[in-house]
Amino acid sequence: MSAPASLHASTIFAVRETAESGRGVYATQFIPQGTLLFETAEIAASVIYREYWKEVCAECFLYNRGRNWRIRDAKAGLAFCSEECQATWRNDVVNDDAAAVAIEGLGKTGQSNSSDPDEDPEHLLPRPTTEEIEEAWTKAEETATRIRAARTSAKPSKPERRLLTQILAIPPLRGVIAYQLPAILTIANSPLLWSDVLILESEPMPYISPADLKFQITSYHHLLACVPLSLLEHITATNLRTLAAKSSHNVFNIWSQDLDEDTSGGSECLGYGLWTAASYWNHSCGPNIRKRREGRMWKFWAERDVQVGEALCISYLGGDEKHMTRSERREKLKEHWKFDCACTRCEQEVV
Repeated sequence: MSAPASLHASTIFAVRETAESGRGVYATQFIPQGTLLFETAEIAASVIYREYWKEVCAECFLYNRGRNWRIRDAKAGLAFCSEECQATWRNDVVNDDAAAVAIEGLGKTGQSNSSDPDEDPEHLLPRPTTEEIEEAWTKAEETATRIRAARTSAKPSKPERRLLTQILAIPPLRGVIAYQLPAILTIANSPLLWSDVLILESEPMPYISPADLKFQITSYHHLLACVPLSLLEHITATNLRTLAAKSSHNVFNIWSQDLDEDTSGGSECLGYGLWTAASYWNHSCGPNIRKRREGRMWKFWAERDVQVGEALCISYLGGDEKHMTRSERREKLKEHWKFDCACTRCEQEVV
């Protein structure tokens, strides 16, 4: 049986609302062990960490293990494992050469583009509250309004030109802006894919520190100041806040080995991506679904026989749950995903 192209199109499982976790996937018939359930390559946004830019293919995420790929798009700061991957990237409607070049150009203005939130004292402060987040974005929008006026003016005034110069002189965090840009292109060029993002679970306080919030807003202003004017209407605080809220619970890490999740702990994390359809599965510390990434494609199989009506679940712990105690699992899930696990395994292990 071939895997469905859409998570909602399967004949063997269905997406349903649940009282416990908002939404889940349930078997509608008996599913034998090893059945390929679903596969998807649709990514709303992704980013490769700075130290791997030259060693990871921007299209298929193939890692060259410490060696730079020879095929490079120097202007956009991207590397490819083959000419085929490069052509595929350029033909994808959610990619844009001009926008990518504009973002990469931020590092060529004489200012550093390698700012690190870990080096900011605000990184050590507690996670911003909802009130602090609202206040920060309200203040940010005042500056954003001025940037939009400067960008859309036929003849920007001297203060407007000065504003744009000041914005672009602030060192951005390249990883943040490189993740926000694909999302903006998805909104502009693939609204159906973005509509799938909107129904994912949200985190009301998605910023891990005041420094994280600050860099998100800085990148917002940079995008407004430098991307092609055709994208300006899509660069809004609402869209970028939505991206952060949805990404907090739903991104998948990109590991250096295209292997089963159980081996991810022994490989390097190269970056992360928001595969929207792949984010529907709920968590279990005793998962009945295993997953594997092959290039841009995530695939999901039945780990064991699944009965009718049974919830289909993956592990959010990447295979580590096999060797963790109940308290260790619950602590990590609470810290990263903000929920108290009540899966069958955790319930059975209650002392």
